Amino acid sequence: MSNSRQRKKEIRTLPRNLEEALKVMDKSALMKDVLGPHVFSQFLANKEQELREYAANVPGEYDKQVSEYEVKRYLPFL
Repeated sequence: MSNSRQRKKEIRTLPRNLEEALKVMDKSALMKDVLGPHVFSQFLANKEQELREYAANVPGEYDKQVSEYEVKRYLPFL
């Protein structure tokens, strides 16, 4: 579906990555209310740190594929 058709039907897309998701969350009064101000700010701070670690460990060519860093970092959680 074209972007113009999506806009016309008011269809929004999900964030493409963690950085975009955090920008959306930062503006969410609902999430701040649900989590409370302290947990909300700590969650955002933790995820921003995760973004910095990712940027420091993963080259740009891994934008559309899984890097070795991601396998080592996240696979143990699954």
